[in-house]
Amino acid sequence: GVFKYEKRMNIDNPKAWLFINNKESGFKDEGDAVSISDMIFDRDEIWFGTDEFISMEHPKFNIGGIYIYDRKRNWLRLSVKDGLPGNGVYCLSRTGNSIWAGVYYFDKKEKKDYGKGLVIINRLNTTITPVDLNELNIQSAKINTMFFDGSNMWLGTENGLCKVVIENPLARWPEQKQIAKPVSKKRRR
Repeated sequence: GVFKYEKRMNIDNPKAWLFINNKESGFKDEGDAVSISDMIFDRDEIWFGTDEFISMEHPKFNIGGIYIYDRKRNWLRLSVKDGLPGNGVYCLSRTGNSIWAGVYYFDKKEKKDYGKGLVIINRLNTTITPVDLNELNIQSAKINTMFFDGSNMWLGTENGLCKVVIENPLARWPEQKQIAKPVSKKRRR
């Protein structure tokens, strides 16, 4: 689960902390437990990437998926049923109206995770688009971490680091304001 801190209260006050787990309507009351792997805070929503950890003996232990919380009481879960290649989430990152997710599948027989690559989710309608890693020339489907620096998405994989240029040079505005120079009029004689 996750702790929510009421910042208007003293940090030492136990009433300032609220624990949210998959009981009492948190995380849609799904699974036996929930482990958070990453979070993205938006003005109206919080996106939670969760771990998938299931076994033959405990098929609903940590079911994984991406949960979207509207900061009220409503939860939405994205999973393989919605187009994710795996229910486990290594990492999340945001660029504009897109959420990037490094996902994995957990094999309950072998009790091992297998990277399933990268997806981009439209924040406005939750459409999931898988990314073709061959087009990015990435040698691993296990995307462990991501960081967007404003121009590039950095992808940390088990085989190294990859930089994906996100920036569109046509959309870049000059940082210094261009001041028009007055045109001098020459008099004809």
